[in-house]
Amino acid sequence: RRVMQPLLDGLRHLGANFACLGDEGKAPVINWGASLSGKHCRLAGDISSQFITAILMAAPLTRQGISLEVTPPVLSQSYLAQTVETLRCCGIDAQVNPEYTRYHVAPGVYQPFETRINADYTSLSYLLMACTLFPGRYRIGGIEEETLQGEKLFADIVEALGVRLRYDDGMLHVDSTSARLEGNYTFDVRNGPNVIPTLVALSLFVRGTFTVTGGSVTRFHKSSRVESMIGEVRKLGADIEMLRHVDGHIDGFVTRGRPRYAGGVTLSSRGDHRNFMSLFVASLRCEEACHLDGYADVICSFPDFIDQFRGLGVSCATARQYYLEAADE
Repeated sequence: RRVMQPLLDGLRHLGANFACLGDEGKAPVINWGASLSGKHCRLAGDISSQFITAILMAAPLTRQGISLEVTPPVLSQSYLAQTVETLRCCGIDAQVNPEYTRYHVAPGVYQPFETRINADYTSLSYLLMACTLFPGRYRIGGIEEETLQGEKLFADIVEALGVRLRYDDGMLHVDSTSARLEGNYTFDVRNGPNVIPTLVALSLFVRGTFTVTGGSVTRFHKSSRVESMIGEVRKLGADIEMLRHVDGHIDGFVTRGRPRYAGGVTLSSRGDHRNFMSLFVASLRCEEACHLDGYADVICSFPDFIDQFRGLGVSCATARQYYLEAADE
């Protein structure tokens, strides 16, 4: 279901010979073995940074290298910065301009290197959301402050809500006893759009107006994340509306939140693991338990998600366990 046409077009322009086995422009595809003989390529910057990353990582393996032009606006620049940095760590000559619109990657041989990979800040967002909604003092291991991950902005957002964060040798200390879930806030997430579902969920509980923009690229993710999350949280009675960019694309949302919701509803992840985890945390603040689908998808990015929350004392069960226990009672 994911859009692939721009990447296929770019690779074909460079000399590749791809054919789609199903719907045109989508997987599955077959490559008939043509090498990348072209030197220049152009991609749009507002659809998926993954397409740009893909061509940049293939470029050193060509005979002539590749010059890539990306047409603005260039979204998700933090991912592109991580790609270029990784190429350079591998000994590849990768050049990029400050606007992330022009790249040149020379032919080269990937070299091994040693690094310490930071924890995933998008996964951290679900834990930080829970810490914010349930005031207390917490410690989260495996987190380094220095990172190129754009989703670190979620940490900045909870700090704006009054949560105090302290990084200390791979440990994040969280003090949310002074969190203020009220006020009027506006955030631009174009460099860390993966936290859009978490922000929709968090915004439900902030009294005032909570506005998020810069999420247009998430319409191409596992679900159209702004749209799908709004559809689900409205089942809880959320006062939330969709925002559109001047070009007409869904770009963000504005929420007028409140402290609690009745709950007791069935929510769908719409096949998106990030939606499931965000709705799971939001459900913890509901007066009645909610039923959620999509649990199996958390393996995509956070396999021990449920275990982490059970360790914090959360009670949850799969539907099979729930109905078996109810039958025993």
